[in-house]
Amino acid sequence: LIKSKGGFTFAVYNPNSEKENPAEKAYSLVRAGRANFCVQADYNKGSELYDLTKNVLIEISDKIITAHKTSLEQESIKPPEH
Repeated sequence: LIKSKGGFTFAVYNPNSEKENPAEKAYSLVRAGRANFCVQADYNKGSELYDLTKNVLIEISDKIITAHKTSLEQESIKPPEH
């Protein structure tokens, strides 16, 4: 649902899991188109997940600002032509 509405999804995995190849299930979600990114479940500042999340939020906010500016430009009243 999130991806279908233009959002981004993260498949995270625990690299210290005792399961064989803990990243495989997360990568399979990306291959199946159910997730955009696959990263280790490290939520610390400076981690790959942290930086990726920050960049995605910047991209989303840029899209919102652009859409808002476009909306304002289309709604502005144009002076009459003589």
